[in-house]
Formats: sequence, structure tokens, C-alpha cells
Amino acid sequence: MTEKKYEPTNEDIEDVTMVKEGVVELRCSTDCLNDICTWKKNILYKGDEKAYDFTLCHPIMTKKEAELESSRCLRCFNAPCETSCPIGIPVNRFIHAISCGNPFGAAEALYNRNPLSMSCGFVCTTSIQCTGSCNLAKTSQGPIKIKDLQVFACNQLMKMNIPQIVSPEIQKLAKGKPFDTKIAFVGAGPASLSCASFLARLGYKDLTILERNSKAGGVISYEVPQFRLPYHCTKFDVKMVKDLGVKFEFNKSLGEDYTFKSLKEEDGYEVVFAGVGKAVPYVHPIFKDAPKEVTNSQVFLRSLAYGSKKGLNGKKQLSPLPELDGHVVVIGAGDSAIDCALGAFRCGAKRVTIVLRRGINDMRCAEEEFELARSERCELIGFSLPKRIIVENDKLKALEVVTTLKGWDGNYVPDEKQIRQIPCDHLITAFGYRVEKQPLSELDIDKNNLIKINNKTGQTETFDWVFAGGDCIGSSTVVAAANDGKVAAAGIHKMLLAKNKIENIPKSVEFPPFTTPVSDVDISTEFAGLRFENPFGLASGPGTENYGMLKRAFQMGWGWAVTKTCSYDEDFIPNVTPRIANCSGKNSYLNIELNADRSYKYWLKAIKRLKQEFPKKVVIASIHCKQGTDVWVKLAKEFIAAGPDGLQLNFACPNLNAGQSSEKEQENFKSYGDQVGKVVKAIREFSDIPLFPKLPFQIPHGELEDVVMEALNNGATGVSAINSFSGLASVHSDSKPFPNVSDKYQSAYGGISGTQIKSIAMKAVSMIKKTAPDLYVLGCGGMKDAKTAIEMIHLGSSVVQLCSAVMTYGYPIIYELCSGLKYHLYSSAREDLSKWEGQFFVQSIENKTSFNIQPKMGKWLINQRKEKKESLSRENLLIVDESEYYENTNEIVVKEVPKLHEIVGKTLKYLIGFGDLSKEEKLYSKIDLDSCVRCLRCYQSCHDSAAQAIDFDPETNTPKINLNKCIGCMLCVSVCPTECIQLVKEKY
Repeated sequence: MTEKKYEPTNEDIEDVTMVKEGVVELRCSTDCLNDICTWKKNILYKGDEKAYDFTLCHPIMTKKEAELESSRCLRCFNAPCETSCPIGIPVNRFIHAISCGNPFGAAEALYNRNPLSMSCGFVCTTSIQCTGSCNLAKTSQGPIKIKDLQVFACNQLMKMNIPQIVSPEIQKLAKGKPFDTKIAFVGAGPASLSCASFLARLGYKDLTILERNSKAGGVISYEVPQFRLPYHCTKFDVKMVKDLGVKFEFNKSLGEDYTFKSLKEEDGYEVVFAGVGKAVPYVHPIFKDAPKEVTNSQVFLRSLAYGSKKGLNGKKQLSPLPELDGHVVVIGAGDSAIDCALGAFRCGAKRVTIVLRRGINDMRCAEEEFELARSERCELIGFSLPKRIIVENDKLKALEVVTTLKGWDGNYVPDEKQIRQIPCDHLITAFGYRVEKQPLSELDIDKNNLIKINNKTGQTETFDWVFAGGDCIGSSTVVAAANDGKVAAAGIHKMLLAKNKIENIPKSVEFPPFTTPVSDVDISTEFAGLRFENPFGLASGPGTENYGMLKRAFQMGWGWAVTKTCSYDEDFIPNVTPRIANCSGKNSYLNIELNADRSYKYWLKAIKRLKQEFPKKVVIASIHCKQGTDVWVKLAKEFIAAGPDGLQLNFACPNLNAGQSSEKEQENFKSYGDQVGKVVKAIREFSDIPLFPKLPFQIPHGELEDVVMEALNNGATGVSAINSFSGLASVHSDSKPFPNVSDKYQSAYGGISGTQIKSIAMKAVSMIKKTAPDLYVLGCGGMKDAKTAIEMIHLGSSVVQLCSAVMTYGYPIIYELCSGLKYHLYSSAREDLSKWEGQFFVQSIENKTSFNIQPKMGKWLINQRKEKKESLSRENLLIVDESEYYENTNEIVVKEVPKLHEIVGKTLKYLIGFGDLSKEEKLYSKIDLDSCVRCLRCYQSCHDSAAQAIDFDPETNTPKINLNKCIGCMLCVSVCPTECIQLVKEKY
């Protein structure tokens, strides 16, 4: 009986033509203009559209935005962005951690240096500091958005709800004098919060902050608007200080409730830190007897804060907002003036004008503040000096100004011949603030009422037990005040050490790092008699070229290393130049490099020295020879005598077949597995040192299992897998390969490493571990961060090796690797965090039924703004909902944190044969239209490569899933740039 051949019918032929191809139809200019207006997304807000809207001016970055922006960072050595930061934030380190999907590690790096990292991320004038110094600032891409990335990382830490703690080691050591010294801090502003935080990290226990208001934070709580710095973010920074045991006493004012002397003589404080803010605004004489429509920036910003920051006034309900309408004039040119102008719109003003004595190009405000004012349509009038206010019937009518002229010397001189009036309904003066003199009368102050201090220690000239920082010494920014607190904390610590006659006082104080329960997670592991303090090692390659490099790596914290492969001198072949080339992007290389450039005798000495200096580090020597088993044994004996912790037998390097020895010197092996088995067995007969044959993945898959079993059966402890993969980098358009050597432009097949071989390495490791569960796998291939290292460990690797990532980013990536792994183990012990995808909470859209299908563009965006504006009032404000942030007041429940060896190979049980995969379960794609940017990449991919299951509305570019066609292949999820598509189980 012959099998009937299938013949398709007409009904079987799908018509999937959805887009008309061909010549573009001609359109008139009017139609083209209408289309532009329809698709326009960069429509600027008008100021009055912001009425009663206190959401952030700059929304916090999404995960995808942060990953893309952070990936642009060059990770410059001796980065100017870091040297431009007053408090020394390790900018490239925290940005690199974000690019690796490790915002916890980023926040950890930030809070190490700055206890107010969240608040500073919002308010720092980065355009004149780190961002202004970015090496990308003069490129077409522009500088890295450091400020936004800092906020993103700190925001993620806040959602994780992980408390700060004093290091357990510090708690054990910091007992008695001077750590029980009673220390007071005057004012709960940035300087005091910073100083108290650093002293608490050092182990000081009796720390009390005295604040005249009812809440902590100082200027960042009371005078920075909600739309620039949400109050719950300030509270988070304050909470992190409270976590360290710092106490707060509110409603206590210097000069009224206590003095510096009374704190010492009556209250028993041995040290006092003055973090007093600038309390008194400057008032021009012409505004002294002004009507109620005239106010100053301090009064306005404080009332603005009370009316928009929940809980700041100590009540559940907000205080009334300032009542503004009509035309508001703000006089000033600094950041406070911009805040007042933007705040005026949010209090009901229809028009806001900023008037300044200088020219607009000479405004004192930061660039980003000016851009905000411009984007919200604030009007600016420069070269105008206030002369008088015009009042009719006790009501403000206008501001009279005189024109100023800028001289060649840069000074501004009023021209009395040019006087004009600016009609206005309200007027806000923003001339800055001065420190109140009376409360500081006990201390020596200068003509500006600033406390005289030793700039290197923060110690006042009046009393050796009083230190100061922040506004009261002239620091004008939050980050500068935080740095003042840090300097003073070091000064206080050194003074108390000397006072208590502690020996060996350090010249510079090294503060303990930012510590959380994650910091105490144990990431060490043991096997084959070896203890690895962490699983991250340097693979045999350029990063382990010599003793000095390995020494530096161990000092930075790498747990182990494999030396660069070396052999006998008779097998030595000099390396060529050039020999390393970038291979299709970051973190991937092709090399035509051979063994170490140094002789085996050099390495015998280097290994001895490394083990003497770093006895707790694991050093594995990598050897290779081209002769037979006897020569392998001879070389192994010499290296074992040098004292390494293990031997890597390099059978795998794609380049090692170059320059083979004569046939007489070679031993004929039946197969690759035969060679591995005989060499391992011969070495095992005289030594029990851990042996790790290095296996490539070029072995045919059916034979890899045989090679692995040969290694195991003959005494191998484990295997290194994999080595670089034989290939080519590229070919130039003139047909010459790259890299090429000499004038002949010759090249050779080399070893491809890095991200290009990650998937191959992952398969090899899992296959090896499934074939021989008792073998320890030293995983290698494509790992560049903690996330990919964790993947390799889950697939069966006991420890991991990195090479290309170090070539790209250097040894400092160890900090990200360790913090990321620690967080992974810690989060798996917390039920709330274990449900996250890595370090990100992903809201399921499976049960979400309502979406905003109207796109945020053109007329729809204008209508959405109009609807929002109409729904708001003085009683119904739009404020960032704190419930969006992870604020769990319940006790944090942490189960037992798993050990590293307990997660090795956890993924293997899920890897089965294709034929065993379930064919019954079906999933469907679902799009979160609130996050969709209408790029329609999902539509194009589905129609050209999948099931043609996505349609779209051509008027709005809104995609829609056809559930009857959707096959759940996940292609649309894979190509979506905003990650707004998920697979769900049920039809919807």
C-alpha cells in the first residue's frame, strides 16, 4: 500500500499580505503636517498644565532604559567623573553594576561613599560635577546620565527593603572607649546625617541628632519640592541612618532649648557636630513692608512642601497649598528661584516670569534646572534690577525694575534711564539665605556668619570638641554637606582615639563599607580539599600573564586563579604581533596567542611566591607539552614541587597544535580521550594533587561523554570547560583577514572567547555534569558578570573562570561579581524577593484587564493632559504614590541562606530531551499597552517569522494579539525592546 501524498487545497494557503508595498503615494504638505502632529511625542508641557501635579519632573528610569544607558559607559580608568565628585562616588563601578543587571551592587557602591545617595541622586548639580566631566560629553551621544542611573539604583535598593547594619566584625571590636562616647549632632540635615552614619559604621553607639523641626532631612525635606525629590525617598535615606542605631530628638532648637556648652556641661555630650542650615533668607529693603502677595523663597518652598509631602507636617492630611493665580514673578537666578517658578505653576499660576539682575547666560542655577524652567515655558527677563514694588489698594500690581548693563569687566551696572514695570499678581523673592548669627554666638564666625574650622578635620577654632559642616561653613550643595560630615567623622574619630591614648592612630581613617545582611552571606565553597573564599577565578590567559598581575588580582579579592599555560623551553614558540582582536562587540575576542611569554622556570618561582604571600588563595598551575606521557609526568612533577593547589592539564587550546615536535618525540594516542586518560592516570600514580584536564567543546558530542568518563575513571578531580573556540574574527573588504601579521597580511585560525561562546560553554558544562556528577567543573566561557556566573553555577559549575571580561573591564569587576552572587543567595532565602526575576520585580499582566490603549502622542497626549488637569484641584493633588515603592513595615523574614554548593547544578533537572517536552500546554502572548511604545517590532517579527498572529491599528500603531492564531512561540517577547509582552496560560 502506497502512502498518500498530501496535496494542499486553496483553503490551506494563507494570505498574510498586510502591508502595501511599492511606490509611496504623493501627499500634499498639509496632510504631511497633520501626520507630523499626529505622531509627535516631544510635545512640551505648558506651565499651567502642571497645576497640582507633583509627580516627578524626570520619571525614574525603567530597567530597560537603565541597562541601555549604563551600557554606554566607557568605564574609564582614573575617571574624571569620579574625581569631580566631592564625596568620591565610584561612578564607573556603580554604572557597570547596573549594566550587569545588579542594581543592588550599584547601590552598595554608592552608599559606601555617600549615606545620602538617594537624595543626592535627585538634587545633585551633576552638570557641573560628574556629568560635566564625562568623557562622552563632547560626543554626539552626550554624557552618561549619571544622576538618573544613581536614582534608579537607589530606588531598586529601596524596593528590596534591605536594612543597613553595623558590620558584625565592628560590633565585636568597637567596645569601650572611645566607641561609647556620647556625641550630639545639631540639625538633622545632610551634614549631620552623613557624619552620624559614618561614625555609626565605625562602631560608635551613643549618637543623637537634635532637630528643631518635627522631621529629619533639613533642606532636602523642607525646601526641595516634591516634584524634584519625593519625600518618601528622603525618608529612605533617613531610615538607613536610623538602621545604624542613631537616635533622633525633634522640636529642639539651638539657642532656645540648648547651647553648645549646655550640651557638654549639662547633657554630658563629649563631642558636638554642628550641622546648622542657612535659616534666614536675604530680604531686600524694598520688600520689607510688602503686601501679602509678596513672599520669599523660604516661606513659599516650605508651604509648598507641607502642602505636597505626605507626613512632613506630622499629620495624615496635607497642609493647604499656597494660593496663587494669574501672573507670578520670581526674582532670582539660582536653583531656589527655579524651584519657586516651577512650584508656582503647580499652585495655580497661569504665567510665571523669572526676573534676574544678570544676563540669562550668567544664571547661577544648574544647567538641568534651567532646562526644566525652559521646558515648562517659564519666561525669563534678564538684565533687570528690582527698584520698587507698585501697590494699589494694598494689593500688588507690578514690579518696577531698572535695566542693568554688563561691562567688559563682567560687572552689572544699573542704567537709571531705562526703567520699566512688570505687571504681576504675586511675587516671590529668591535671593538666597544666610546663617543665623545668634545661635552660633558661642563659636568664632567670620563676616558671613560662617563657622571657622580646620578644613581637613572639620574641627572648630573655638572648641576642640565641636566640629561643623554643611551650610554653616559655606557648603552650598547637598553632596558637599554630606562630604563635610564624612570629613568631620574622620576628624572626630582620630581626636577620640588620641584622647583615649589609643596606639597606632591611622593618618587617614578608612571607614567600614556600607553593610547589609547581604554582606554577611558566605560565598565560599570547598571541594577536593580546596577552599575557595569565593568562586570567581581568573582563567589561564592574558589576565594571568605574570606574578605581578596575579598579586594585584588577589589583593582586589579574586578567590583563585589559573596561571597562564606554560611548557618546557623546547616547546616554546614566541608569540606573534598583533595577536588579539575584538570579535564583534564588547567582551568577545579572537586570539592567535600561544603559551605564556615567560619560561616555566619563571612560573615555578612565581607559584612559590604567590602561595607564600596568599596562602588562602587557590593557585592552579596550567601546563602543556607536545611530547608523550613521560614528558607530561616530568613537567607535572616539577610544578607540583612548586606548591600549587592543583594542576590544569591543557589539552584544549586551539592554537597549541602549532609547531608540533618530531614524530619520534610524540606518542601515538588512539583518541583524544585516550590521551587525556593516560596522562591523568600517569600523574595520579605519584601524586594526589587535584587534576583538572581542560576540555574543548570541539569534540563531537557523542565523544565528549567518553572523554569525560576517561578523565573521571583515571583519577581526574574535575575538568575545566571550555577553552576558546576555533574560528576567525573578520575579513576586511580588501579580502585580508584580521588580525593579520607582517607585510604579507597572513593570519591563522585562533581562539574565540567571551560572550560569543557563552551558550556553547553552558551546554558543555551541563553535559559534563550530567555525564559525570562526581566531577567538579571549573566553568569557563562567556561569563562577564554575576548574572552569567550564576547561570553557569546552576548548570553544574562548582567555581567559575573569567578571562575576556577581565580583558575588557579589568580586575575591579570582582566587586560586582561578589555582590551579585551574595544578593542571589540572600534573595532566595526571602520569599518576597525570591519571586523577582533576578533583581527586578516584574508585575504579572496575566490578570490585568484594563489598559490605556490611547498612545502618548499627538492629539491623544494633549487630551490625556487636559483630562488629568481637569481632574486635579488644591484638594486633589497628583503625587507619586508611595505604594508603588516597596515599603513593607512588617518584620523581614529570612530563611536559611543556601550555601554555594547547594545551588550547583540546580538547573539540570529541568533539562530533558526534546521528545519529552510537554505538547499539551499552550501559552498566549499578552501586551501591556501601558508600557508599549508602539514600535510594532512584535508585529513585523510575527508576520515574517512566526504565526501572523498580531494585527495593529494603523491610526495609533496599537498592536493586538489574535488569540486564535497565537502559538505561544515567544518571538514577540524576545524582540520587544520595552519588555511589555508576557506569555499567559489562559485566553483572555
